Amino acid sequence: AILLNVLGGGRGGVAAGAWAEAPVLPGEDASAAAVVTAAWNLLWTWKQPRIDYGSLLRFQRVNHFPRSSARVLFRKDLLKKALGRCAKMHGPSFDVMPSTYALPQEYVQFVAEFGELEHMLGRARNLWILKPVGSSRGRGIRVLNDISAVHYSQEVVLQRYVDRPLTLGGRKFDLRVYVLVTSVRPLEAFVYSEGLARLASRPYSTSEAGLADNLVHLTNTAVQRNAPDEANAAGASAGHPAAPEALAGEATTKCSFARLRERLLAEAGVEWESLWARICETVVRSLVAVEDAIVPHRCAFELFGYDVLVEEGTLRPWLIEANASPSLERETKVDAQLKERLIADTARLVAPPYFDRAVLRRMAEWRLSELGKGARAASRLPPPPLAQE
Repeated sequence: AILLNVLGGGRGGVAAGAWAEAPVLPGEDASAAAVVTAAWNLLWTWKQPRIDYGSLLRFQRVNHFPRSSARVLFRKDLLKKALGRCAKMHGPSFDVMPSTYALPQEYVQFVAEFGELEHMLGRARNLWILKPVGSSRGRGIRVLNDISAVHYSQEVVLQRYVDRPLTLGGRKFDLRVYVLVTSVRPLEAFVYSEGLARLASRPYSTSEAGLADNLVHLTNTAVQRNAPDEANAAGASAGHPAAPEALAGEATTKCSFARLRERLLAEAGVEWESLWARICETVVRSLVAVEDAIVPHRCAFELFGYDVLVEEGTLRPWLIEANASPSLERETKVDAQLKERLIADTARLVAPPYFDRAVLRRMAEWRLSELGKGARAASRLPPPPLAQE
């Protein structure tokens, strides 16, 4: 509905009527968008579509690469392994993601690193973030520093927690960066210049008592949208200034990159251009690490939502994860402005060449007719002579 509203309704800079919903043929399942008609141009689904990629025509585009092969990018454990292999071959420039382990398969490796870090840093700084396999929108995620809270039989992903993030107004934030991959052979990708900074609603702290407070540690929109009003005001009550972006009518836990640039310079003295260059380099490293594992197809593309955290002091960007099918919901003014342009610009980049459907139909009928003639002529020919022994 969002895509049709933007592409068909003339939003985001798209000409009104430039796109239309493909008609459903009689007797077909309206929910099976992939088989609605052979004349569709763009298929954009949340999950991997059940289609025959081999039958796609040159004027058709699908927003997922075949066989869910891009999971090597959006599954934390697989991405970390790919980055690790590249780091061994090409050096530490591929060390762009915190240590990550999938349990129960990598339980022993996790325990070994957990113990080593606890010995080096102490319990207070040996923080890990636990995420159940298959969960989304912040469900089941928690921060821990006690290994007894982790059980061997759990199907979870554990990632080293970046405990000294750059903050705004005393609150933790991360960046949602949109990356459009249009080809993997050769590799071609576009990093969208606009995105979102997602802020926690409570002042950042790694105190033992606050580890269980997701409003401090998680920036997920699904978690922060339900924050009580007193949490949004906590920054000011703790001696931090009220969030300036709220004055512009934006959400107190979300702002655009344009607003972020201003705040980083004013509050932390951070120049956006150099930071953005390092973030783009991080994106490139991740794509280079996984490009060989993604099945290429000339009709496929994929839009990813990268979650990037910036470390305080070093300003080092850390790739937390890459999300497939990032949310395009327009919950706030800043969401609507950004995502409508994102959808429109994505459609412009991947738009297939124009074709005349009437001519296509006549050519298909002619071709079938010629094939039928050829089959009838062949049936009248004498059988070929048997090969001699």
